[in-house]
Amino acid sequence: MSPSSLSFTSSPHVHGGDSIPRIMHTVIWALMPATLLSILVFGWSALWVIVITTLTAVVTEHLLVKLRLRPSPVGDLSAALTGLLLAL
Repeated sequence: MSPSSLSFTSSPHVHGGDSIPRIMHTVIWALMPATLLSILVFGWSALWVIVITTLTAVVTEHLLVKLRLRPSPVGDLSAALTGLLLAL
């Protein structure tokens, strides 16, 4: 096989058709049982930790992206998922 017959492409090589916001939304829904159980077990303080951590992650991402003069990717839910994972 000659080197000129090889082609290099970036990953992913197989695309399932899901977008990043759709995947993040699915993961957030998958974490809802753990979120609800943590609120049941630890009470309202767990809810406050989840809300504050998620809001802080979203606002921080938005502010830092605006400082870099780039469009805000808050709509893709990656910061919200990060905040929820940190809280849990």
